[in-house]
Amino acid sequence: MESYLEASHMGLQVIDGVSGDPTFEKVKEVAGIMAAASPDWIIACGGGAVIDCAKLAWALYEHPDLDMTAINRPFTLPSLRTKARFAAIPTTSGTGSEVSNVAVVTDETLARKIPIVSNHFLPDLAILDPSLTAGLPKHLTLHAALDAFTHAAEAYCSTIRNQLAASYAIMAANLIVNHTAQAVSEPDDLDARERLQYGAMFGGIAQSMVSVGASHALSHSLGAIGGISHGLSNAIFLPPVLHHNAETSPLPAEFASELGFNSLNDLTKWISNLLEAAGVNLSWSEAVTSGRTVDLEEVARAAMEDVCIRTNPRRMTHSDLLNILEVTR
Repeated sequence: MESYLEASHMGLQVIDGVSGDPTFEKVKEVAGIMAAASPDWIIACGGGAVIDCAKLAWALYEHPDLDMTAINRPFTLPSLRTKARFAAIPTTSGTGSEVSNVAVVTDETLARKIPIVSNHFLPDLAILDPSLTAGLPKHLTLHAALDAFTHAAEAYCSTIRNQLAASYAIMAANLIVNHTAQAVSEPDDLDARERLQYGAMFGGIAQSMVSVGASHALSHSLGAIGGISHGLSNAIFLPPVLHHNAETSPLPAEFASELGFNSLNDLTKWISNLLEAAGVNLSWSEAVTSGRTVDLEEVARAAMEDVCIRTNPRRMTHSDLLNILEVTR
């Protein structure tokens, strides 16, 4: 990529060292480097965390006095693009951040992940190159794919769903169901990798249109407190959340039927089979970062305050979330 930019006689400064979920401190650090370079294009190349970090740093670059804690209400971010435009090049197939209006930042002081939602975050340009995802470790491929699948499932079932978003969700989910196993078993299969990239992209579009639900709320909360991978926690929480929602909503079963599963049980069994085949433990407690203590009351409390809980198809209570945490422990 650098050679292409240089061949176009574009000045270039590389900001590297961005890994893991973006924190307020990391975002401020990157924004400071941006301010010194004064770019008119920002190109984020990496996984979802890298793209999210770049989005948030871009916002601070455009608005140096911006208080990120004050824009946690959806669509309150001031306008962008007075200084720079934004391009995203994903190297994983999961978050869909390259086409989504969301960036997630971790408040380390409060141990909270905060989804910041704004249509200003939609990139001007997204480039999907499956060769950039080739060779990704099996567990990361699987976690990312199931993150994208969760976007599709929860967007389909969202309280503010519409038919267009549902169509994107079904396209995303079908691609993921049909190609995840192949991409995991044959990491260099570029056809399977390309299909997963499209699945992540369609899932990102769907979630941008109608948001997601309780699986994401729990994943944000547990990720900040327990350090567990976002894709893995979504994969663990999605089955019990779908079954819980299905007690009052027809949408989870309808989603399963649209994908060709005979029942919701068959869909959730597909998820567990994928995880088991990859040797992934189905218990979130086994994936918590060593040395961290998880207070279930606090996880449930933070999830109840997460913006994603608002569009879950069944009204969730603190007790409901505690029960889901217990059965997946």
